Amino acid sequence: MTRQPFENLKYRIHNIPKSADLFEEFPELKKHRENLTKYVVKEEDGEVTEFEVANVNGLIRYLIYLYDSKSDLIRQEPEISDRKKKASELSGFTDFEEEYVLGKAFYFLTRVFNDRKFREWCTMQQELEEKQQARWKPINEDDTKDQKQLMEAHEKKGKLRDQAMAIHKALDALESEIFSDNDDLKNVANDLLTTPEKIAAAYY
Repeated sequence: MTRQPFENLKYRIHNIPKSADLFEEFPELKKHRENLTKYVVKEEDGEVTEFEVANVNGLIRYLIYLYDSKSDLIRQEPEISDRKKKASELSGFTDFEEEYVLGKAFYFLTRVFNDRKFREWCTMQQELEEKQQARWKPINEDDTKDQKQLMEAHEKKGKLRDQAMAIHKALDALESEIFSDNDDLKNVANDLLTTPEKIAAAYY
């Protein structure tokens, strides 16, 4: 049987007319409607203005072609810049270079395609922060007269360090699975998720 182009996409959009409402075609996307149809722009004076995405179906198609891990474009266009252009051609979404698209791409990749993995990524970031905070507390050897207690305190810190390093490795592996070669989205994560509170807010 001849393989059809883009037949392995999670959302099989390739043979659906571009005029179709993708929220109706794929009801599971409806819970993401608010986040995908609107965006905000912060002006220099601090004023925030909300806008609606003019071609939301085109945007969704673009994000699917570009970020689905089983998209044919990953094989056909190894360079991400070329892949973006091809995804734009296929989807009919021409505003792919607009600044707001990067935020939508980050949301789509983390919450639509990799929701479970991103939840775990956020949780492990929180766990790593807790381990690191515990290790920051110094061991005051003058206050620890008992040698057994002193050894136990150092062993506890050693275990925390080993646990933190294991979390680092697991985070690197998850980050690679979620973001692949999309360095621009990795940078979004590094810029946005800088504190435990921001990490928690990104998911919950």
